[in-house]
Amino acid sequence: MPAISLCLVASGLAGRPLNVEVSPEQEARWDAAEADGDMATLAEIDLEIWAPLGADEELRRLFHENVEASNADDPAVPVEPPAATRLAEIRIPALVVTGDHDVPGINEIGDILEREIEGAQRIVIPKADHMIGWRAPERLAAALIAFLR
Repeated sequence: MPAISLCLVASGLAGRPLNVEVSPEQEARWDAAEADGDMATLAEIDLEIWAPLGADEELRRLFHENVEASNADDPAVPVEPPAATRLAEIRIPALVVTGDHDVPGINEIGDILEREIEGAQRIVIPKADHMIGWRAPERLAAALIAFLR
């Protein structure tokens, strides 16, 4: 294994819009909570979307503590050309990890990363949503260790 490798876990992809499906009911609750500045409700909706397999008190607290930052506009300066158009340039071993219950857009990005990064390996962790490290820490660690050896 070369000294440098790339491990992409539940990754987004700059230059590719992220398809996050929400119900009309969630969207209406989101709009109302956003208008009211109700961060607690926004955190609960985020949990429904990103952690559909449920949340214990610790995960719920994490979402509530991070709701403002996780829903802020991204201040990053866009890279030109965007990463989505440059995946074929990656010349190091790459592992792409997604959860089988993550939002469809993350799994679509996982498909793209696997297909467009030459030689990329893909692992889909069963019974895991976007919170792969939370849902399956042992399986994730084992996959990373096996890949990096």
